[in-house]
Amino acid sequence: MVDADYCFTYIDVGGNGRASDSAIFRDSTLNIAMEHNTLGMPKNGVIVGDDAFPLRSNLLKPYSKTGLSDVEKIFNYRLSRARRVVENAFGVLVWRFRVFSRPIDLKPETIDKVIWATCSLHNWLRKTHPGNYLPQQAMPCTEEEWLQKSQQFAEKWNFPHCIGALDGKHVLIKAPKQRGSLYHNYEGTHSVVLMALADAEYKFQYINVGCFGRISDGGVFNACSLSNKLADNSLGIPTPRPLPGRTKPVPFVIVADDAFAMKSYIMKPYAFRNLHGEQRIFNYRLSRARRIIENAFGLPSARFRILRRPIELGVEKLIHVVSAICVLHNFLMTRSKRLYAPYGSFDVENHETGTIEPGEWRQSIQGLVDLHVNPHLRGNLEAKDVQREFTEYFHQEGEVPWQYKYILNIYY
Repeated sequence: MVDADYCFTYIDVGGNGRASDSAIFRDSTLNIAMEHNTLGMPKNGVIVGDDAFPLRSNLLKPYSKTGLSDVEKIFNYRLSRARRVVENAFGVLVWRFRVFSRPIDLKPETIDKVIWATCSLHNWLRKTHPGNYLPQQAMPCTEEEWLQKSQQFAEKWNFPHCIGALDGKHVLIKAPKQRGSLYHNYEGTHSVVLMALADAEYKFQYINVGCFGRISDGGVFNACSLSNKLADNSLGIPTPRPLPGRTKPVPFVIVADDAFAMKSYIMKPYAFRNLHGEQRIFNYRLSRARRIIENAFGLPSARFRILRRPIELGVEKLIHVVSAICVLHNFLMTRSKRLYAPYGSFDVENHETGTIEPGEWRQSIQGLVDLHVNPHLRGNLEAKDVQREFTEYFHQEGEVPWQYKYILNIYY
């Protein structure tokens, strides 16, 4: 059992691996203490568990997943959100202590001591070195955290209601033996796909790496966990509300390009033909926010030379390497930005001339290949209605004086 800070408050080691989860809990000292009310729990206090445990007045579990009402679905979400704390606590143990990454070849009584020691050490490190042992997760999970991300986009990039910039890249690899066709992409090379969502400060909030290069770009996104969580609204993103100075509620959105289908929560540009002035302004404002993810991909590919050419590693090792680079990029952007990303590393806008000065990373050899653009992936009526609301906002209440200079340079 763990508390809200991922620290273990109760552990019981040594149960027979053949016994069922319910039987192990039934015979545990925790269950006995709960039955006899000797834990000192508050009168209305409860413990949250999953379907492996019995439902009691002080032990809650989710409803069965069939035929649920809206109220029951909300309960299941809220309970699972609290219960994820223990999943993450176990996950950190496996991540930080390599002894758990493979079968432990020790006597049972010695294994008990090892597990007790690692859980105790986990608690001590969590309390004394939380920033190094268990860094704060990059992906927001509460409404307040998403609102903070949105505020950063509004302040830095003049795009309110934006919570991230989305894109994907093909990471080139040497063709694996016997499975090369799975990784053969539209450009005739071999790759795995890195999908990422960046915040307003060029840091990765979400990554998904390892999808076969041959899968269509839309299929890559649809298969990743971010797409599923956005679709079922399980990320804690705030409910729709009006843009500043307007009255019509609109969702918080992610900005992307033509590699993705437009949805009410994913905004992409208008097709670049027969555009009127307001649509051109929208395209500029969206591309200004979306350049964040281009630069977030570009800088690591320039700094970490392994990304400049096809990587000659097994796919599993490659996934670990690319994931580590993304984590290291975030770390350096936080701790050593002046050395890792000095001024000029990223694209810079010149509002006087309406031009964009390319970031230093664009001069390097790029081993990351763009996803295939499909301009025919248009959105449904709801998505177009949201796009129209942003379009009107950027032309009226959200107007910035320099946007017209960029429109002249882009379209004329």
